[in-house]
Amino acid sequence: MIASLPMYDRAETTAANDRFWQGIRQHLGHGPAALSRSGDPMQDWLDPALVLSQTCSLPFRSGLAPKVTLLGAFDYGVAGVPKGYYQSVVLARLGASRDLSSYENRPVAVNMFSSQSGWAALCDVATTAKTTLRNIKISGAHRASAEMVASGAADLAAVDCVTWEMIKRWDDFANQLEIIAMSAPTPGLPLICGHAENAADLTRAIRMAIADLTPEDRQTLQVQGFIEIPAAAYLALPMPPTGAPTAPLTSPLQ
Repeated sequence: MIASLPMYDRAETTAANDRFWQGIRQHLGHGPAALSRSGDPMQDWLDPALVLSQTCSLPFRSGLAPKVTLLGAFDYGVAGVPKGYYQSVVLARLGASRDLSSYENRPVAVNMFSSQSGWAALCDVATTAKTTLRNIKISGAHRASAEMVASGAADLAAVDCVTWEMIKRWDDFANQLEIIAMSAPTPGLPLICGHAENAADLTRAIRMAIADLTPEDRQTLQVQGFIEIPAAAYLALPMPPTGAPTAPLTSPLQ
């Protein structure tokens, strides 16, 4: 059996994620003794023995959807968006231009082309601004994208707003960055299981484990609740321009 919570798993959240999984496992009555941290989430997502994982909406709608069972999404309490939804923030260095057209040929850090929040959302923001971002640098992770902008290796990056809150909390380079644009809200990171699992039992276990979170773990993980979101809400999102990823699909924070 396989279970993973890879999308916001960083050194500061590892222990809380482990305790959260133990709570889910206890209420579910089965599952692996520990979360998988294989470094290859796609392998976990496609494993027939998958009990629970969290994916990104772009991989979900571009191929995963028929191969897994969608449960819903965590509610991270993002202000100004529906429960269970999130959005991306577009980051630049402090004092940089807020005119997105000025970044058309400047280096832009993208975690990977298979990311909704780092690539698809950025494309949507650029389209709204009637510009095209042409100089893309693949960072491999959201945190790395933000750090590239802070260091001057890139001038622009999009990261999801939950990642941004964690970066502000734990990474000193955050004080060199500011938000210059935001994407439209979209359904949050899909929670999925293998077809062999009972979705109703898992949903019940997740809700109970969320209720059991200590105040400290709730603050660390930012998980406020669980929202059932239909697959149609994800599949209705437009696909971004395609590109061949030059980095493996990993956690957006690593």
